[in-house]
Amino acid sequence: MTATRETVTNRLPGPLLLVLWFALVSGLIEGLWRLFQVGVQHKVILMPIHVVWMAPLADVLWIGVPALLLLLLHLVFPRIVKTGLIVGVIAVIAFLPLMLLFTSMYKLVALFLAIGLGYQTTRLILGHQEGFSRLVRRSVIPLFLVVAIGGGSIGLIRSMREHQARAALVPAKAGAPNVLLIIWDTVRGQSLSVYGYERPTTPFLEAFAREGTKFDRAMSMAPWTLPSHAAMFTGQRPTDLVIDINHPLIDSFPTLAAALAAHGYVTGGFVANLSFTTREHGLSRDFSHYDDYPVSPGTAIWSSRLGNVIMDQDRVRKTINFWNDLDRKPAAGVNRQFLHWVDRRGNRPFFAFLNYYDSHRPYISVEPYKSKFVRDSSGRFHPRRSHLNFKAASKDEIRWTWDNYDATIAYQDEQVRLLMEELKRRGLLDNTLVIVTSDHGEHFGDHNRLGHMNSLYRTLIQVPLIMRMPGRVPAGTVVTTPVSLRDLPRTILDLSGVGDTAGIPGISMQRFWTGASPDNNDPPEPVFSEVGTRKGSGPYSIITMGYHYINWQGQTRKSQIYDIAADPWELKDLLGQPALEPLMPGFQKLSVIYMGHRALERDGAGKNDDEMVAPGQ
Repeated sequence: MTATRETVTNRLPGPLLLVLWFALVSGLIEGLWRLFQVGVQHKVILMPIHVVWMAPLADVLWIGVPALLLLLLHLVFPRIVKTGLIVGVIAVIAFLPLMLLFTSMYKLVALFLAIGLGYQTTRLILGHQEGFSRLVRRSVIPLFLVVAIGGGSIGLIRSMREHQARAALVPAKAGAPNVLLIIWDTVRGQSLSVYGYERPTTPFLEAFAREGTKFDRAMSMAPWTLPSHAAMFTGQRPTDLVIDINHPLIDSFPTLAAALAAHGYVTGGFVANLSFTTREHGLSRDFSHYDDYPVSPGTAIWSSRLGNVIMDQDRVRKTINFWNDLDRKPAAGVNRQFLHWVDRRGNRPFFAFLNYYDSHRPYISVEPYKSKFVRDSSGRFHPRRSHLNFKAASKDEIRWTWDNYDATIAYQDEQVRLLMEELKRRGLLDNTLVIVTSDHGEHFGDHNRLGHMNSLYRTLIQVPLIMRMPGRVPAGTVVTTPVSLRDLPRTILDLSGVGDTAGIPGISMQRFWTGASPDNNDPPEPVFSEVGTRKGSGPYSIITMGYHYINWQGQTRKSQIYDIAADPWELKDLLGQPALEPLMPGFQKLSVIYMGHRALERDGAGKNDDEMVAPGQ
């Protein structure tokens, strides 16, 4: 009886062909479902469009490795590890990612369903081997072609669109400068030596600032990535942009990229934050070229649902001692993509946006910076991909995490230096407006907080801002007046010579060296920041008259006021002091003006250590 069964099972396709067929079928179903979620359901899935071919490729790995091991065991122990078992395991693994697509489903339930479906499929296959074998042999090549054509079409379509966008450009103004906007994701101003930090994290930026203008009190519009970037691209308030974690930037407002493209600029974005700066989030709008997800084996593994689930387990990470994101793009990689694009752009001026992500959680530092900044090398701690809870974290672990953060900043500083050298070597640097800034900062225990998106203290909203361009930006200038990054697009349009033709709001920071607004005076309008969600009723802050006022609207805690000059870490709350009482009506009036139709809730009297629930991206 056994011999008969083995004879029958020999009519099955070879193991490698079987693995390939199941991987193609399972991966294609997964990829097409992802495209349906994006194109029809309009969901933000945090996956590249390449998933349509990356998922089948990754499934070859996930299905092939255990199948190969079982095949080797089958050769050694043919009576124990039979062909039916190999087919069953292949079928179960092929069904598992499809069951895991239902993210609300318990993973153990998904496994049981995959086992059940795999078992029934195996019975069906073993009972109809000749028919199944014909199906596999006739369909494997068409399936492979679908995957290959799908993958090739993505690059071809994007290349054609970029070519069409360039062909449609009007002639640029003679001598128009290039514009390079470098955003260091999650980098607070207080951790940069160019702003007085005691550790030498930014030696290059110190020299760079002496060749340009440094803003000592630049404030982000929001303490997290998407609304902050969107404000820098549109000049709009986060509240007006109506964006949120799962709601991208809409096309209702003109963008900086569109304004510059209308004057003959080629535009390119090169981003490493794959949580909030991808094409899915709308920040690519009006860029003719946009590089987000890298095409790499790591991205393929991470794009497959099974790979995503497996690599998201801390136990797996500990076992292989790997804590970085599989699709992580270091600053050096961002630079390479940008320089490759610059060299192919032709003779037109460019506007390029670069997003460095190295200083974001899990703060993976590299040598030689790790040895210079990380004081504890005992191996007691490891990077945490999820949130580090302040109440549960030890001071030593917070300090170790902070050290790695400093090391990543030093790495990015060096990458900016290398990038400037490459631009200089190409003869582009002195005709390029270079701006280095950040979208928001990070908490490392101050105010009993870790991470970001959970407050509006200056630790989160005060960011670096340095501009350099000989002849248009004065060298050695320091602006101490608080400024908002919301004014950055208006400033770029002024300095590039495009002028006021784009309908983008804001006040150019050029006023600080043209005499229109002398330094050390309050700006023409106060500097506002807000959490920036679609709900439109979260905390907000106002910087004016030398003070920082925080209204914790929607939370059970009191407002706070801090002295901008005397208390940079905001350790002493001045609310209630008699000397500040005359200022309160002004803050309330500004609140009403800024918040508009949003109802102002009365300040509560709850605990001062309440934290907002936030994803911290």
